[in-house]
Amino acid sequence: MKSRGHLFYNTFIFVILWLVIDKIPFSAILLPIAISTFPDVDLHFESHRNMVFHSVIIWAFICWRNFNLICTLAMLSIGLHLLLDIRVNRLKWRGFYTIKIYRSKSLFFFTKGFRGRLTTVWLFSNFLISIVPITLKLISL
Repeated sequence: MKSRGHLFYNTFIFVILWLVIDKIPFSAILLPIAISTFPDVDLHFESHRNMVFHSVIIWAFICWRNFNLICTLAMLSIGLHLLLDIRVNRLKWRGFYTIKIYRSKSLFFFTKGFRGRLTTVWLFSNFLISIVPITLKLISL
């Protein structure tokens, strides 16, 4: 999905979340909407879908260190981005779709990607991990 699609769907979901849950201030949904396209920053690198950027590893560490509402909403935003990246059609599970693992060999970089099924499992499991902090935060509100 293109970045505009991620931005549109994340904006829609977070506005609905803001309208439904009265304890979430409007200012708390602005940062998650703004960073909803963060995983696509690797479009400027050698290949798209870097394992680090297309995961919630960075955000899980930030939330672990600073467990507040904005951080958990940001992690949910990245998780929703990853959920929207999942392709259902098995014929499209190659090339640009696969998650890349970066390795270095002297001065050159080469990539090896997950196969399609593993990419889908990676994206969906990261989405499930991103749900945990916001669930814990909403229970405590």
